[in-house]
Amino acid sequence: MRLLLLIIAAYLVAVLQTTLGDQIAIAQVTPDGLALVALLAVLTGAARRDFLLAGVIGTLADCLSPGRLGVGMLCFLLAGYAAMQLRGRTARWRAVQVLVIGLGTTAITLVVGGVNLMLGETAISWWTLVVRSIGIGFYTGLVAVPCVMVVRWLDETRGEDWNARLSLGKSTG
Repeated sequence: MRLLLLIIAAYLVAVLQTTLGDQIAIAQVTPDGLALVALLAVLTGAARRDFLLAGVIGTLADCLSPGRLGVGMLCFLLAGYAAMQLRGRTARWRAVQVLVIGLGTTAITLVVGGVNLMLGETAISWWTLVVRSIGIGFYTGLVAVPCVMVVRWLDETRGEDWNARLSLGKSTG
């Protein structure tokens, strides 16, 4: 059931991001919805292989963006793995989960943009890339606040015990 909801969420976010991206932009900065979905899925999951879902969502992000195929997938995979390693430490604090999503999105955007810049596929300066990456990470973190709260609330209404599920060193899968 969780996988089906994740597929539907990734699809809806991809559609919204490609159709409404210009309308929600602030100074050419938009939130990265697919990075949000990927990192939120990893942070709220319980299986050790959840970071692979981030890689799959990264492949979708690669297909929707200009540039080389595979760079975004690798960045999403690495950010998902880092989030998975932090999952047990951030389970009780929603604010830390939002911070991880924001920093992970910043890292993904910076690395993908840097690779595209080095390959000559984009014509912006390094300074602009860094500023926009920070802006995208911040904007995505702001959008993540209600998303984290809703996911946490849904888990609590299903009676899942976060302390038992995400205790350090005890992940299932």
